[in-house]
Amino acid sequence: MWERDPEVISRAVTRMAHGKVRAEYAMAQQKQQDVRDILRDIEEVATMAKEIADLVEMRSEAVHSIVSNIDTAADYVKQGNGALGRAMKHQRAARRRMCCFAIVAIVVLVIISGSLGGILGSA
Repeated sequence: MWERDPEVISRAVTRMAHGKVRAEYAMAQQKQQDVRDILRDIEEVATMAKEIADLVEMRSEAVHSIVSNIDTAADYVKQGNGALGRAMKHQRAARRRMCCFAIVAIVVLVIISGSLGGILGSA
């Protein structure tokens, strides 16, 4: 029947063409939605990346502060070690002086007791 009626053929071709156009249009709409979804995801990723960058910057300031404090503490430790070394030298010198003073005091006492013993013994 359709072989004899060109209008039937035309309608059939038109239906097929419309069907293909509709299918292509539906695919194009789906692709457009997919692109919108991808763009939304990209925006979310960009927002998260900015938030992470801000957090890293805040943390890096804290890390720099910690490093600075560690450097300052290391300087104080060096100064403290130097002060302890000087204190140990002073302590050794003070002990030597005390020992010398004690020896001198003992010698003086021995001399005085010997002199007193000689004076008292001869009297």
